[in-house]
Amino acid sequence: MELKGAPEQIMMGGRSFWKRNLAVQTTTGTRYGSQFVTMDKGYLLMFFLGSPDLPGLRDIEKSLESIRFLESSN
Repeated sequence: MELKGAPEQIMMGGRSFWKRNLAVQTTTGTRYGSQFVTMDKGYLLMFFLGSPDLPGLRDIEKSLESIRFLESSN
């Protein structure tokens, strides 16, 4: 596994996340991934996305724009 570039801070659903890009070499070729991480109320929230190609990964990442979080007092 190879991390690509420095982590970047992004907003998702009104919350701040850190994003990392990575590539994994397999016997069938390179696979691409991105990881989104944040801490909230003492919990670690992670989204890990993967695709056999970069355009497919970018398409999946676009779907994260639809995420919404409910506000709660807990």
